[in-house]
Amino acid sequence: MNVLIFHPQEFEFHYNCSGYSVESIPLEIRRHKFDAICLILIFLNLEIIYILCLYAISRPQNIKASSYKLMFCLGVAEMAGISITGLVSGIFNFLGVTYCSNPTINYFFGSAATGIWYFEAQISVVLAFNRCLSMTSTYSSRALFHGKKFYLWILIPLTIAFLMLWFTPPVVYSSVGAVGYAYESYFEEIPILVKITAYAYVIYQGSPAMVYLLLNKTIQKEIKLLLCLDTRSQKNCSTTDINASKHSQNFVK
Repeated sequence: MNVLIFHPQEFEFHYNCSGYSVESIPLEIRRHKFDAICLILIFLNLEIIYILCLYAISRPQNIKASSYKLMFCLGVAEMAGISITGLVSGIFNFLGVTYCSNPTINYFFGSAATGIWYFEAQISVVLAFNRCLSMTSTYSSRALFHGKKFYLWILIPLTIAFLMLWFTPPVVYSSVGAVGYAYESYFEEIPILVKITAYAYVIYQGSPAMVYLLLNKTIQKEIKLLLCLDTRSQKNCSTTDINASKHSQNFVK
């Protein structure tokens, strides 16, 4: 990102499109409407699941725990990541966008995706360490993660992610060929494999939300309470609906 902002001449030298015309590849070849719709639908479903999970994680009785704080940070980062790999990629596919269609926007999203990926990787390691420590030594876990010391564990991944975002050349997007995986740039591309890897990466980013939803009983309970699916809460939900209905009738009268 620093090349784009502070070294425009270097950016122009390495990332210019003077020798390439976007229209050299017909629009009908660059556009992939079905894949675009699939990516956007996957994005929407994963975002909804993650919103529900983050609601459950952020409940006052849960967010006090350092593990849930880490899960919340990871969730926010992955929602941002899915927005790029799912929504932005889907829009680019639908419109037939290649790098040279708009170099600045493409470079920006590539840098953002790079930084988010590094943050996700680092915070996942911290979360795994936190969970292992909690199982082996509660005292050590509290000593390292309790109170304001928790924010240091967030600051380290944030710093690394920012440095990578700032100094690492990003992976740019193209609706024509696969550039997200290094080996696919050196071997003949198999279209179905390119599509599978694109879908798999988006699902991989949203997979923690599915794991939370399927395996974490605390999160399951909070979501059931939110959606009034828990039998213990159905009575309260019904009572609330009845009271709301009576209030509306009185208001009309």
